[in-house]
Amino acid sequence: LINSQSNVDPIPVIYGRRRVGGTRVFIEVSGASNEYLHVVVVLSEGPVTAIDNVYLDEVLSTNAKFTGLVTITKHLGTPGEVADAALSADVPKWTSDCKLANCAYLYVKLKYDRNAFSGLPTFTADVRGRTLYDPRDGQTRYSNNAALAIRDYLTSTVYGRAIAASAIDDASFVV
Repeated sequence: LINSQSNVDPIPVIYGRRRVGGTRVFIEVSGASNEYLHVVVVLSEGPVTAIDNVYLDEVLSTNAKFTGLVTITKHLGTPGEVADAALSADVPKWTSDCKLANCAYLYVKLKYDRNAFSGLPTFTADVRGRTLYDPRDGQTRYSNNAALAIRDYLTSTVYGRAIAASAIDDASFVV
């Protein structure tokens, strides 16, 4: 539930539901007097099913004290996702090549207000994890079934064992 800053940290994989912090991969200011802070926080490998609540220093981002000061865009890490258009429009350094392919992340835009923020907040989010293939019906969707999470890990070429799906005994994962 902390934030780190890095462009080389490993990206976690989330199965089931959990509240997580993330890795800040981009910070930039904009506006006539630098009143806007733009932060990109990678949460996990994607795709994930949903990013539900987002918190700033343990306070829900929808709290009245943040009204008009916080804009959050959630990216689920779905394949083929393009760069965040709002961020690209506000910050020229974030180009169309900045896709964060297959990463679930938050783009947070903060407007400076010394009463709302005493410094850079810690961002956390409630995440419903990876979509998982279910051999029982051939569908890929959210599940907290541990057997399906193991199957996903075994077959993943990004973070898992890269075992071919044809080499998996799917009947043993039906629970």
